[in-house]
Formats: sequence, structure tokens, C-alpha cells
Amino acid sequence: MTAMELHDIIERLTRERDAARAAIRDASRCEDCGAWATRYRSASARYACDSCAPGNGWTDDPHALALRAAMRAP
Repeated sequence: MTAMELHDIIERLTRERDAARAAIRDASRCEDCGAWATRYRSASARYACDSCAPGNGWTDDPHALALRAAMRAP
């Protein structure tokens, strides 16, 4: 495998990662304010961001860690 082939693979994987991050961002929105949803309340099947989900009864979304990391990504 040549250096150019490796470079092409890295570029493709970077594009795929960026597309996956964008899809997560677009699909995971708070029902109250539109920010990224990182918490949910199973009793009411509601999704919310960290700011709109205060108090008890809220649980981290299974993808909350990835969402929070994506929010910090450039």
C-alpha cells in the first residue's frame, strides 16, 4: 500500500466520521429549545438537553457521551 493510498483512506474515513457527526447533530434535538438532546424521560417519552432536563426522572441518552464530545469538536 502506498502513502497516497493511505492518504486517500484517511480522507475517506474523515469524511465518513464528519458525516456521522452531522447526522447525530441533526437527529438529536431537544423538544423544548432545539439544542442537542442528551437526556430523556422514559415516563413521558421526552427528549431534552442538559439545560431543559433538570431534576429527577431524567436519564442520559445512550449516545449522550458521544453528543457531548461532538459538541466540543471543532
